[in-house]
Amino acid sequence: SKSPLRLAFWRGSGEFQWEHMADDWAQALYPQPKIKWYPDMVDEHPSILGAFGVHVPVSPDTAVPVRVVSAGPCQELCVAVVRVIGLLPPSGNLGAESYYVTAFYPGESDEVCSSRRTPSENAFQSLEDPAREEVSVHRNIALPYNSRQQFVKIAVHRVHLAGDELVGEATVPIADPNVAVTAPWPLMLDFEEQGEVMLSVHLPGDEPPFKNFGEEATQVSETPHELGESHPVSPATSRQKSAEPHTHGFSVGDLVEVYSKSGQGWVRARVARVHRSGMTVESNGKTKDVDCELPNLNEIVRRVTTHGQTPEPFPSRGRCLRRDASHPLETLDASVRSRASSGGRPSHSTLHGSSPRTSGADPGRVDAHCQPNVARTPSGHTVRTGDKVHVLSKSGGGWNLATVISVSIHEVELEYRDRRRTVDLREPNLHAYFRLANQEPPSAAHSHGYRVGDSIEVFSATANQWVQAVVVTVQQNEISVEYGDRGRRIDIRDEASRDLVRRPRNCSPSREDSTRQGAQPGRQGIAPRAHHLPSWAGQGSPPGP
Repeated sequence: SKSPLRLAFWRGSGEFQWEHMADDWAQALYPQPKIKWYPDMVDEHPSILGAFGVHVPVSPDTAVPVRVVSAGPCQELCVAVVRVIGLLPPSGNLGAESYYVTAFYPGESDEVCSSRRTPSENAFQSLEDPAREEVSVHRNIALPYNSRQQFVKIAVHRVHLAGDELVGEATVPIADPNVAVTAPWPLMLDFEEQGEVMLSVHLPGDEPPFKNFGEEATQVSETPHELGESHPVSPATSRQKSAEPHTHGFSVGDLVEVYSKSGQGWVRARVARVHRSGMTVESNGKTKDVDCELPNLNEIVRRVTTHGQTPEPFPSRGRCLRRDASHPLETLDASVRSRASSGGRPSHSTLHGSSPRTSGADPGRVDAHCQPNVARTPSGHTVRTGDKVHVLSKSGGGWNLATVISVSIHEVELEYRDRRRTVDLREPNLHAYFRLANQEPPSAAHSHGYRVGDSIEVFSATANQWVQAVVVTVQQNEISVEYGDRGRRIDIRDEASRDLVRRPRNCSPSREDSTRQGAQPGRQGIAPRAHHLPSWAGQGSPPGP
């Protein structure tokens, strides 16, 4: 409680005067510490570095920059959508769905959102995840710029006959300076991620990454380092009018390979966009423009061979190259002649070499140098792109059926079991690990009646029974068999080892008779022992050699 004397003093002097006096007393009793702050010490007191003209950087006042634009009523915000990735098709059939993208501010009506939708694009299988699909968009979506809006939403819809289905929405902050760079944004639906959309947001005054919204687009914002230098479409060619934009034979989603100068090799990519005279390929988020009218197109891009299919060679406008050591690659001839005669794309027979032309030097000799993707082995056999061959792989566990995906002068590139291998046809021991699928094995492979690819039975001590196996290699006195995920070598000269193999019981009599020639009865016949089991069966491991 306050004393009467203090209350009377307050009434006489007033509370404001009393509080002012209390502040003065507090400052006299507790003075402010004498501390000198130097916010611009470098500028006010230059050090010896300043005497030599060395500029010392000063930290900015704001740590996080915010993009602010004073736009007029006619300026627009641009959302550049590159592609949609990581989509899971509901039907499980990859490439059977179509999608479109739209952009809008929160709270806008459905009619406004539908007015900004992009054309529907077909999906194709993703390279990163074969179980999912992706869509190549490469479109600009223009919105009226509103400085009061903080977010823009991008929605992806799946096209159905019964009605369009929302796949997911991505919410992007407009003021974030990082959105000017193309990056993936998650597509959310019911608090679950449904995929990602690659996009960038550009304020009014910025140049959009794609030209002519609604027409053919050319990527200019991304510079692919993995794919090498870009080959833009020439202005003279882009002015050519064509009723069909796919005259060069490419379609969106085609799997191709592009030669990378920096990586000194071929890089697998997808056709993301098709123009009248070129295309845009995409690999690992990077894009590259390819002019399909270039004379050395075969050295820049090529199709990828899938199992059981033969790729169509690219039409080349270069001259025919003779097969000698001075030319590292073979190119396809007759494109100029067919274009001059037909005025368009070369015929199918000309492309595939079904009608080879005759050399001018020797009218009776067929000029095989103009046949595309053809090589010869030292034994004289012809190898073409798409042929099936057998290749011996130690890591693959024996002989593997492979497909020839590319052919050069002296080398072929093979693909088997998701692997790739280059084989030099000039190797002296080529027959030991490479042969055509319809080529007979060497004469040494007929020793002891076994051939590569024969079906036999091998006794398994682990399972204590006979199992089906396949002969993968045959040498002079040894064969290698493969059954399940296991491989085994058997020495035919060893008597105990011969008890471990036999011909199948359903083998034809003629084949049994041919395999028994020169063999001991009971060794390579139907059964090596009574009851078709070795004498040591059930007693542990087989006897040593």
